[in-house]
Amino acid sequence: MTRDGQRWAVWLPLVVVALPTVCLLWFMGRAIQNERLAVRQRLTELYSRSVTQARSNLEDRWRVLLRRLGGDLPESPAMAFKRLTLECCGEPRLPRIRVAVIASWNGQIQYPDGQDELHCLEGVQDAALGEAMRAEYANKDPNAAAKIYSALALAAPEPAVRLAAAAGAFRCLSLAGKPQEAVALVHGVLRLLHGNGAFAACAARLRMGALEIMANTSMPGLDQEVQGFLTWILDYNDCQVRSAMRVFLLSRLIALCQGRAIESIGQEQVEQAKILLDAERAGLEALQALGEALSGLADRPEGQVFGLPNEQVLGLTVHQGRHRLVLIFDRQSMVSWISGVLSDSLPPGLGLRICDESGRLDRPMDDQEVALASLPLGRFWPSWQMDSYIKPDLPSIVAARRQQMVYIWTAAIVVMVSLATGIVGTKAMIRQIRLNRLRNDFIATIAHELKTPLASIRLLTDTLLDGKVQGPDKIGEYLALVAKENVRLSSLVDNFLTFSRMERNRCTFDMEPVDPVKVVHDAVNAIRSKWNHADCHLDLQFEPDLPMLWADQEALVTVLVNLLDNAFKYTGDQKRIAVRVNKEGTNVAISVSDNGVGIPRWSLRRVFDKFYQVDRTLARKAGGCGLGLSIVRFIVNAHHGSISVKSSLGQGSVFTVRLPSWRPS
Repeated sequence: MTRDGQRWAVWLPLVVVALPTVCLLWFMGRAIQNERLAVRQRLTELYSRSVTQARSNLEDRWRVLLRRLGGDLPESPAMAFKRLTLECCGEPRLPRIRVAVIASWNGQIQYPDGQDELHCLEGVQDAALGEAMRAEYANKDPNAAAKIYSALALAAPEPAVRLAAAAGAFRCLSLAGKPQEAVALVHGVLRLLHGNGAFAACAARLRMGALEIMANTSMPGLDQEVQGFLTWILDYNDCQVRSAMRVFLLSRLIALCQGRAIESIGQEQVEQAKILLDAERAGLEALQALGEALSGLADRPEGQVFGLPNEQVLGLTVHQGRHRLVLIFDRQSMVSWISGVLSDSLPPGLGLRICDESGRLDRPMDDQEVALASLPLGRFWPSWQMDSYIKPDLPSIVAARRQQMVYIWTAAIVVMVSLATGIVGTKAMIRQIRLNRLRNDFIATIAHELKTPLASIRLLTDTLLDGKVQGPDKIGEYLALVAKENVRLSSLVDNFLTFSRMERNRCTFDMEPVDPVKVVHDAVNAIRSKWNHADCHLDLQFEPDLPMLWADQEALVTVLVNLLDNAFKYTGDQKRIAVRVNKEGTNVAISVSDNGVGIPRWSLRRVFDKFYQVDRTLARKAGGCGLGLSIVRFIVNAHHGSISVKSSLGQGSVFTVRLPSWRPS
């Protein structure tokens, strides 16, 4: 077979196996894909109504929420702000409202407002007030200034002058170390101004200062004063102060209450104050951040949620009576509320993902989920989407996935079997090709090995028959050469016959107790004629008290003859060959070593194969057909022994045969 033919013979089984395997994998892939599409189609038809109904329920719940937020609120913007804040704060059925802003129908912000009342008394002009200020600041005389301030605070006709003088007197009396007189003066002035709402912010600030002095000096009546002041601040109808002043008063009053046991103030009232303080601060921050844009939000369509520059919040406009409510929700709270409402309307096994106007999902996607459809969330949430999916633990999904695994495992098993078959077939084909090549080489070697001795015998006999050789010595020399070639020919024929019996399992061995020393001597005597060279040295070493072997003596002699013959053929002119016999546990080891050319490392595992020759050129020169070592291994294995070889190029070889010893029992 040519080299191209051998290459085709190797690749053909792989092609035959690979083509059906590729077709099978394609078919399995299509089957899995079709199974997924079929499951998705069935589930889409089954759950489409559920998704639509869940969206309808969400819109109904949102309308109820809008009616509740835009319910019957007080006409006062401040009172509307308070009621909306207290009713919606902490309500689990509503999204968390961060800011509530009350606007008019034309979009003007009514509450909370950002006007500052902390400096409401600046710019008040009066001659007596100027005299008191000179005594306070220029003369550094707080007592004199306090007298002028006190008289003016109790007698001045204008409320603004009276409050400015009361503030000056309070300040100077505090510096002079007269806190009780300062508190008494404040209370007297406040009684005179009771009911004057135009200066409520200034009066409230003055009252707060008096409370702090009372707390610091442990004056009696503090509990009643704190209770009354807190009740007044929380009454958004009576306490007509702006947001900035209310934030100032609530923060100072809450700080005053903390750490003090004021029995007349309930914990619920303090918590209400904290809630309103947070709402007022949030409203002022929104006014500062959004500015004029906040008033424009009041013109948004009612009920529609819209995004704001701060991505963590969402806006909503609600129309109610004379007001327009601008509500700012926490985005995450809104998404969680929507997801909760939708989940309550969905059957088990169906899930939804919320995608806001910026494309953000409320939860990451899972590879195990089966996507169904993406629908608009509704008119109240423009540009929002709801993505429906089938949960991976749904029985139909589990069954479909189990069927897909059956397809995958079937394909995997078929592919593995096909690959294994292809590999085994290819290896068998390669082995057969190699065996055919070795047999062809073997036939060529047989022809050469038989032709050489036969040609020599024919030439020698023809010479003798023609009478060209005279004298008994010369004739004896020719006859010796004929005998030598005859022995060589007989050895070849014996190897061929042994190989034939090996192939047909027709070899029989006569097992009996055998002395290993006698086996070695018989083998050496069988080829003694080869040792009659001056440069050939054979060393025999025997360990004393060697056990007997249970073996066929003639077969073992054949083993050693082949090993010694190889050692002789593959050594140079200076031949150093040694045979050593020793015990190794329950075995007897027979080693044949030489100083020959050695064997390459990559050929050590193949030297016992049939027809294998390391160097065919060297084998042709030395003689041989590649059967000797395979016959040796066959005989050793038949005796339940083992053979090994150690060799290096240029350093000789050592062949060791290990045979079990004979036990008479």
